[in-house]
Amino acid sequence: MNRKKTKFIEGAGYFSLFDQLIESMYNGKKVRANGSPISRGTIANYEVLRRHLQGFADQDNFTLRIYNDLQLTARERKSAAHYHMKLYKAFLKYLYAKGLYDNYVGLLIRNWRSFYNYLNDDLHMYVGSYHKKFHVPKDEIPVVALTKKQLFTLLYDEELQAELTSRKLIEVRDLFIVGCTVALRYSDLKRLSKLQLQKKEQHYYLDVRAAKTQIETRMLLPSYCVDIFKKYLKRGDHLLPQISLQYFNRKVKELSELIPENDYLHKVRERKGKTIIRQKDPKTQRKLKLSDHISSHTMRRTAISIMLESGMDEILVRRISGHAPNSKEFYRYVRLAQHRLDAETTRVFSFEDMKGKAWGCDGEIIGSTNMRFE
Repeated sequence: MNRKKTKFIEGAGYFSLFDQLIESMYNGKKVRANGSPISRGTIANYEVLRRHLQGFADQDNFTLRIYNDLQLTARERKSAAHYHMKLYKAFLKYLYAKGLYDNYVGLLIRNWRSFYNYLNDDLHMYVGSYHKKFHVPKDEIPVVALTKKQLFTLLYDEELQAELTSRKLIEVRDLFIVGCTVALRYSDLKRLSKLQLQKKEQHYYLDVRAAKTQIETRMLLPSYCVDIFKKYLKRGDHLLPQISLQYFNRKVKELSELIPENDYLHKVRERKGKTIIRQKDPKTQRKLKLSDHISSHTMRRTAISIMLESGMDEILVRRISGHAPNSKEFYRYVRLAQHRLDAETTRVFSFEDMKGKAWGCDGEIIGSTNMRFE
């Protein structure tokens, strides 16, 4: 942008700058705040946003524009603020018309705001702070996780093992079980190699640096994980079978149909702040069950949920999972474990064990009494 000659650029120039952002992510010039490279998954989200913006501009005949805020008069800044709010509302309407839910729309809007931050901070274009008023919709999607009992059945139930073998689901089961134990993202699980499996005395540890957060963790492995790793080390350097994410997500639903307590479970989402409950599969019209909600994300959610519900300290869970201390995502799991806190509070403040006892001034029991606690 030539700030001396123009007050805004629009149309093709807008998308050229967006393409520049994506290219800078690919070549490593644009990195995260901690200096780590931006993951391919994150870049893919920006590419999807770019396609949505192009589709919106074409469909609604809306010209996307970037203002040079330094060159604007007070009256022009007011006009620019009005334009950006009109742009935001029109784009939001376009996204919702496609049937998207608040959670995904929120992701797109966050990335859209990041694009304007890139123009200001990296390219020093001074496009103003109008984008900061782009509200990010939020959708608290319920955390779906398996129980310890269900994982135990997947590992040790003999009848189920025969079924898994006949359906060729053993590799999927093994990867799923490890993921539900070590709390790693799917991309990190696939990269696990024999160099990360460390033995100290009689114990095995898994050393991992998360690709997304670059947080290093070392976890003591239970014996069943070690047995699974040793099985696949016979094939090569990877600790787990190399299964594509698309294939895994398809097969893990088939796997989860075999677990006990595969109960009916509605899919709850929000659109424009309103709760949308889907009870049936839109294609088959059958009622949704727990297995319909299972995916690669379930592994990490299950591991964290079981750790918290079993009483593991939050700091230790975050260290294993690689979540930052102020992670909003992590505290979704803490809320899920609220019933554990409720149960402990009830136990601590229960006076059942004190009924019929009298206490001296020093706190010692001095004898029985007919004292009643009601």
